[in-house]
Amino acid sequence: MATFTWLLLAALAAGLLYGFVVRRWLLAWGAAPAELGKRLPGDEILPDAPSACTRAITIHAPPVRAVARDRALVLGGDGIPAQHIPPTTWVFVLEPADRNQTRLLIRWRSQTPRSLHDLVFNKYLLEPIHFIMERKMMLGIRRRAETQIELR
Repeated sequence: MATFTWLLLAALAAGLLYGFVVRRWLLAWGAAPAELGKRLPGDEILPDAPSACTRAITIHAPPVRAVARDRALVLGGDGIPAQHIPPTTWVFVLEPADRNQTRLLIRWRSQTPRSLHDLVFNKYLLEPIHFIMERKMMLGIRRRAETQIELR
């Protein structure tokens, strides 16, 4: 019985640590405070989304000339019918940081229901998996962009 109690307390402590420390970090990985509050294209689709994250990375390459200023790739919204998937947007924005650097901002917003299922499944399972996938994608984009600059 004592072992079970210690395991339960350890699980509770890990859940609290994740919920109050780790989760905040992974939902805002790489983003500056100003970028977290910045209005991005697609925010108007789900203005009151209870689930959201903004991540960013600096790419050491000049701003992309093929993408017009204030343009973004917005995935999601009402146009994608899906069963059992809440309305979601996933936005990719490139912004010039200076003459030789570009910021890639990615914002994910979802109209998830506030329930025990959402708490356990989305916040404690899907969010960490999504972070791992998205971080690797962002690092890969940066690596490829910077490699192309070096090859020129």
